[in-house]
Amino acid sequence: MLAIFWLVACLCWDDVVAFASLPRRQQTHHVVLSSPTNPFSSSVSALVSTGEDVEGEPALSVRAAVFQAPEITNQSENPLAVLTQVADSLRVAATHGVDAVLFPELYLTGTDPIDRESRELNIVGNVCGEVNVACAMGYAERAHVSDGPGEAGSYNSIAAFHADGSRAGNYRSISQYRDGDEFRRGEAFVESLPTTLRLPARQGQDFEREIKAGLTCGRDLLMPEHCRHLVRSGSQVLFASTSFRDSIQELRVINSVVPTRALENQVPLMLANFAERTSNDDDDDSEAAGFAGSSAILSQNGEYLVCGPRVEDGDMPYDTGYMIPCESGVLFAADVDITEASYQVFLCHTTIC
Repeated sequence: MLAIFWLVACLCWDDVVAFASLPRRQQTHHVVLSSPTNPFSSSVSALVSTGEDVEGEPALSVRAAVFQAPEITNQSENPLAVLTQVADSLRVAATHGVDAVLFPELYLTGTDPIDRESRELNIVGNVCGEVNVACAMGYAERAHVSDGPGEAGSYNSIAAFHADGSRAGNYRSISQYRDGDEFRRGEAFVESLPTTLRLPARQGQDFEREIKAGLTCGRDLLMPEHCRHLVRSGSQVLFASTSFRDSIQELRVINSVVPTRALENQVPLMLANFAERTSNDDDDDSEAAGFAGSSAILSQNGEYLVCGPRVEDGDMPYDTGYMIPCESGVLFAADVDITEASYQVFLCHTTIC
């Protein structure tokens, strides 16, 4: 037995020496992802880098903005009016050094669906490329024949654009828009993957600026598992395109659930919502109440970096961030340190998961 051991050792000695001389490789951890609707379903593994280059990443400070305005009710009758507001807000954002803008839920079309390759979305992409600003835009997406048969013919979606105007991705909501709505639901597993947004190049930075955004629509925020899977898949910031109403229940979502999602996932969160011209404090019916406003950007600790008022002409509840008026609506902007947030996420996943 001893003779066999020495024979094997002699035959493998050259391989042992070669392995010992190899440079140390970057370590990786496997983060297991399962479907938000069934955490015990079949899963895949995402690789989260834990090499030494994490701390050596160049600092990425992103100036992000959320757009808040009253709802437009006649998008299908006058799409040019909506596109004019989009173009104006993106140009104003570019003038103030904003890197990425998030718009409210179904902002571009209302509930009237358009094709994901429609001219309206192509115009939005052209404007992004012209002014060099990335954006995420809520719209109703007409179902494609490849989606298969179904009772509903549209999705509650978000179209994301790089700063050069090219399409970054398309997200479909996995939750119910309103009670009794006819939107289809996106596939939970597919929509749990982040969307990479390429940002404008800035003077003095010789590296490509990009962030991985976890897109959510409306009531998706009420699903903690979905947000957790977005972050575990690599999202560095959560984008929440919403249309929350000025009712007791949905105000509780804005005031309690939204900061909780940022804090529990340790990533910044952006919330874009519609606002009303007047207050509806005495109306508890979520369908009859107006919109709640309160568009905000929160840090990974759940602190408000900027927050808009509940009504269009109200006062900001916090004195942080920037308020940038547009021709119609307001941009609320703040500077977010993405590198710090992503490194805390890395620590969370490699120690807990």
